[in-house]
Amino acid sequence: RPHALDTEGLYRIAGFSDTVEEIKLAFERDCDHVDLSQERYPDIHAIACLLKLYLRQLPIPLVTFDIHTQLLELRQSALCVTTIRPIIRRLPPAHFHTLRYLSEHLKNVSNHSTRNQMTIENLSIVFAPTIMRSENPDPMIGLKNSKSIQRLLEIIIEQAHDIFAP
Repeated sequence: RPHALDTEGLYRIAGFSDTVEEIKLAFERDCDHVDLSQERYPDIHAIACLLKLYLRQLPIPLVTFDIHTQLLELRQSALCVTTIRPIIRRLPPAHFHTLRYLSEHLKNVSNHSTRNQMTIENLSIVFAPTIMRSENPDPMIGLKNSKSIQRLLEIIIEQAHDIFAP
């Protein structure tokens, strides 16, 4: 969509829940033929919400539980491409390629942050709990690790080109 990346609060502002549900049902009926055109669904926030919902509902998160644990074991001072890259490369292929595509997309979104207000930091706040969640359902564990996983995702987005390079 033209100008979608310039939409203020892209991925942060919630779309209308009825529209999100309507698009979700359209994907469930026939995922290959969903019309996401501006004319059909003018609310770009609803489409963005559906992506976050899809990622949140994955039974195994995009960053798998074992990789999540390995990344959290890195010391904050050691967070860089050379320490993160080998761990990310252990993801199952579908997870790896989806994370690569998503990271590159989020980097592109952040390149428009003067208009959409979605910096890499803001995007990592929105996406980190969705794609990098703990296997432990205790919300206190998630809260304790939230800053660390946000910082990890910031680096993954910032350095996507190097982390996912062949």
